[in-house]
Amino acid sequence: MRNRLLSEFVGVFGIVALGYGSIAAAASGLWLPGPYGVSAVFGVVVALGIQALGRYSIQFNPGVTVALGLLRWHPWREVWPFVGVQYAGALAAMGFVHAAFPAVNRFGAPGAPQGWMAAIAGEVVVMAPFMFLCMVSGTCFPKWRAVAIGGMVFAISALSGRFAGGLSMNPACTLATNLMEGNLAVLPVYAVGTTVGCFVGFWSFERLRPVLDRSWTAPWRLSRRGAKA
Repeated sequence: MRNRLLSEFVGVFGIVALGYGSIAAAASGLWLPGPYGVSAVFGVVVALGIQALGRYSIQFNPGVTVALGLLRWHPWREVWPFVGVQYAGALAAMGFVHAAFPAVNRFGAPGAPQGWMAAIAGEVVVMAPFMFLCMVSGTCFPKWRAVAIGGMVFAISALSGRFAGGLSMNPACTLATNLMEGNLAVLPVYAVGTTVGCFVGFWSFERLRPVLDRSWTAPWRLSRRGAKA
């Protein structure tokens, strides 16, 4: 339990410190990320975190943890310790970023610009297929899980304008950035939207798991029989 909690803290700390630190560095003029630089940093950090901490715990997201608890895939008694550690990691990392770049106070925190219902719907639309594909990659291609998930994080961030104020994907990151920008009223909106999206993605994977198992094991068994013949 202690190692898993430490893994969650370190993972979220790294995502916020390096990801949002890259935003602060760009705002300070220390580097020019271009249109996709920040998204690439987030994708790489997530991939490295999964690869390095995969043997312990790699949820890194309160929405993921709560959804797993609702589905009984994660012990419910451990849900809130995990969530607390994830939020603590995000806040500690944002404190580090603020100390390193005290003049920067804008990080593209989501602000529900289209309204609360639109924000919730947007989170569900993005997170449901994202979590479904994360489960598929982790189950069918475990050796490439980190690269696949990191690539998806990059693609979503680059294509959806995640840092333009309209998408969260992680309530812990949202708390840290919105605290800096002074807009805490939207936190429940993104917490609900992200969690519902994660739940739908996991639930869909559970229902389609038998089909996926048949799709991926049948060719493998056929090739094995052919090799023996």
